Amino acid sequence: MVCCRLTSASLVTVMVLAGCASASAGGPRALLELFTSQGCSSCPAADKLLGELAADPSLVVLSVPIDYWDYLGWKDTLADPSHSARQRAYARVRGDRQVYTPQIVVNGATHVVGRGENHGRTITYHNVVRHWLKLGDFSGADLTWSVPLSEIVADDSDEAVVLVQQGTREKPGPILGAALAPLAPLASAVEAH
Repeated sequence: MVCCRLTSASLVTVMVLAGCASASAGGPRALLELFTSQGCSSCPAADKLLGELAADPSLVVLSVPIDYWDYLGWKDTLADPSHSARQRAYARVRGDRQVYTPQIVVNGATHVVGRGENHGRTITYHNVVRHWLKLGDFSGADLTWSVPLSEIVADDSDEAVVLVQQGTREKPGPILGAALAPLAPLASAVEAH
């Protein structure tokens, strides 16, 4: 069972991750979300950088594969339409409406360029978001959420991230906090076809 207890107003979400396990540490951590795609020729370098950043105990890094390049004939095997919607929601909140790959969003507020033509290559992913689960809205009173592992553990998941973020799904705000909880050790590599 994964439990969390919070004491400030926010949206609370659990993300289930698959990929190489990253270091864990107590205290505040910055959250980096890399919006990536197997069909993006610039993304392997960004995916590699994300793997290096995953070793930093002051960071929680997430690989968030998008599906909007699928129309070009390349179907990303890890993409999820909700990931593309999250990236577009960030762009709407910033007012620039720019989405691209690779793109890193830092703490839900700032975006930067991260670092298909990948047919036949093997790409290693780190901390791929496989499932989102909203725990609830937090209004300021002490609350505790308990989630049975059976609701968040999939065959390829090895960690869960609890994310506290201002705003809503449609208008996400800054990340106020993030914590990582290991579920089971597992490393994964996906071959692009």
